[in-house]
Amino acid sequence: MRKTLQLTALASTTCLLLTACASTDEERSSKIEADDPRLGEQVNRICFTRTIDNFKTVSDRQVILSASPSREYLVETGACFQLDRAQRIGLTDRGGNCLTRGDIILVSEDLFASRSNVQQPDRCFIRSMYEWDADATDEEDETEE
Repeated sequence: MRKTLQLTALASTTCLLLTACASTDEERSSKIEADDPRLGEQVNRICFTRTIDNFKTVSDRQVILSASPSREYLVETGACFQLDRAQRIGLTDRGGNCLTRGDIILVSEDLFASRSNVQQPDRCFIRSMYEWDADATDEEDETEE
């Protein structure tokens, strides 16, 4: 019975733990606004979450998830106090293999949790998700050159 409960819990919730290199304050920009040319269409889900292999924090409510060099997403959360200092994150969906609005990003400032000093991770609820193109530029900037 105990094994059945553990397997059921594991099957119903997929959690992916990612560790990123620490970003300096200079690498982090301020909150990304709606007129940013790198911000693409809003998406309802990010599927194949197991392919997400990196993240970059933007602010205390925004993170960029990288599924491959050519697939990145900007994810906006509710209040998430540790997000701008995150050393590792976990992605928890409500079943299946896709992140959707209302799913959770688990955020930890600790790269390696020691048993004597374990801080509980923040649970940050996903509010919205967008396609992200880090190479996109403002068309006006290109025409001026």
